[in-house]
Amino acid sequence: MTVDQQQRPAQRRPRQGKAVYERIREMAISYEFLPDESINEASLARQLGVSRSPVRDSLNRLVTEGLITFRPNYGFFARSLTETELFDLAETRLCLEIEALRLAFERRTPEQAQELLDFWTQIDANLETTDPKVSARADEDFHIRIFRMANNAVLLNSIETINARIRFIREIEIETPIRSGADFSEHFNIARALIDNDCAAGLAAMKRHLEFNRVETKKILRQGILRIYETRR
Repeated sequence: MTVDQQQRPAQRRPRQGKAVYERIREMAISYEFLPDESINEASLARQLGVSRSPVRDSLNRLVTEGLITFRPNYGFFARSLTETELFDLAETRLCLEIEALRLAFERRTPEQAQELLDFWTQIDANLETTDPKVSARADEDFHIRIFRMANNAVLLNSIETINARIRFIREIEIETPIRSGADFSEHFNIARALIDNDCAAGLAAMKRHLEFNRVETKKILRQGILRIYETRR
């Protein structure tokens, strides 16, 4: 066996591990595991056609991201979908977004502000015919651009974690608008405020766009649970 042949398995393992992680992460984000469902490592490994080692590594990593839970003596479980968790995530997202936008007003360049408006203008032109999953990712991209203007890596990492945990719900919001700020009209107000250096207007638009109340949370949660179980029929 040549040195090159000896190295190939070692080179394949990291790539396989990444692919397994990304697949299980997507399953967790989209609730392919039912809420609070026990996750059997061996069955999942067979389903993915891999050994248990990369599955276990991926599940442990996803525990740190809040996408999988681990119960000592019981193992891995799918994350819950509850009114309290959904509201807490939405409230946390609003806090992070407000702070990121405040910093963006201090640190953005004029070019970044204009690029944000141009980006959403292009997206908005096709929204009516865009798949909700694609729209949800475009929405994430709009907000991530603001976090990049804020130039704070910890804030950026925090919102990316939150985004993954609420993506499924955001897709439902886009399909069946329930919350008053769930549409994308405020994106234009936020972008124009950044261009005009009107911090008060920008923060007000962000709050209107993202603020939840308990009644809306219950309605969105109901739609989410229906969607999950309809998909599994």
